[in-house]
Amino acid sequence: MLPDDLLLRTFAWDQAKDLAGDKFQVFPEGSDPLVLEVIEVLPGRPGPFTQFSVIFRGPPAPLLPQRTYRFRHERLGDFAILISAVERSAGAIEYEACFAHEA
Repeated sequence: MLPDDLLLRTFAWDQAKDLAGDKFQVFPEGSDPLVLEVIEVLPGRPGPFTQFSVIFRGPPAPLLPQRTYRFRHERLGDFAILISAVERSAGAIEYEACFAHEA
């Protein structure tokens, strides 16, 4: 279970927008950490919320089920991020994390 302070920490657009190419460690419970690379950061539609998505690429196995995981970035620190697998190929699995914050 992730600690409350981590679950309450906001991952904001200003932190995410320039992360393409950066790597995060992900810590699945009961497994060794994995490295996921940010391959794209997509802005959302304009509106009352700041919306964006981050697309990560990871190894072809194991497949991480949709869940909130501890993510660690070497410069930004730790975040709780919900990811869903969106594409699988022979060489990788892509995951998406979607965010919406009050503007």
